[in-house]
Amino acid sequence: MRAFPKNLLFSCFARGLSLPLPSRLQGEIARLVLRPRTQMNQPPGELVLKPLILSLCLMVAPTLAAEGWQFEAGSVPIAYIDNGDAQFQFACRGGDLAMGYWVRKPTDPVAKAQSMNLGMNASGGEITAGAGTSFAQDMPLIHSDGTSMIVRGPVARQWAQLARNAAKTIRLAYVRTGSDGSLGVHDAHQFSARGSSAAIAEVLGRCR
Repeated sequence: MRAFPKNLLFSCFARGLSLPLPSRLQGEIARLVLRPRTQMNQPPGELVLKPLILSLCLMVAPTLAAEGWQFEAGSVPIAYIDNGDAQFQFACRGGDLAMGYWVRKPTDPVAKAQSMNLGMNASGGEITAGAGTSFAQDMPLIHSDGTSMIVRGPVARQWAQLARNAAKTIRLAYVRTGSDGSLGVHDAHQFSARGSSAAIAEVLGRCR
């Protein structure tokens, strides 16, 4: 049997970011995937890979849900928190800091939109047009295995600091301003701020 290049399996590419799987899951995924095709009445000596890679990434994603922020080092350092329905992360690829917000099952207004604003409140409040909420304006949406948005540059760095300084919770949502000036809030999710300072600092220290 050919040796399997693990680096191809242990990175799920969601929202345009490399999402390294925690090491505690790698052994279990390898056990599931590294099976000869002879066990499935297929030609021997080959691996069942492509049909399973995406499904495995999605299958383990809910198990990544954690009460606090996690950090994973590697070629793409990443700090993330997952509540089972959505994920918020900061990652560094080639020295470029990127922030990602991924909703697994978006509502129709989000699923049908090409772009939206992203709102974040790291002070424990709701997403509103008032003080306490920051916005990333008119960002494209990525519709693949849910809906996600990637923010880079100064906004990503500013929000990294806001997330680091959050006291208890961080709330994010896709938002859109209506014709009457009202703020439409969609797919809002709340995340714990526990461990955010240390985890995000690890990414920032590797992403200059």
